[in-house]
Amino acid sequence: MTNAPLKKLLGLFFVSGATALIYQVVWSRLLTLSFGSTTLAVSTVLATV
Repeated sequence: MTNAPLKKLLGLFFVSGATALIYQVVWSRLLTLSFGSTTLAVSTVLATV
């Protein structure tokens, strides 16, 4: 029973990471429309995340 809080914490970390990855993909696709598929678009996404 003592592992229950640890499992919840690890689950929250997993969900947080998955959410951040989804946001990164969405921003990357939106900036591809503005900047095109360039290193500037990818660099902007990585610098802001």
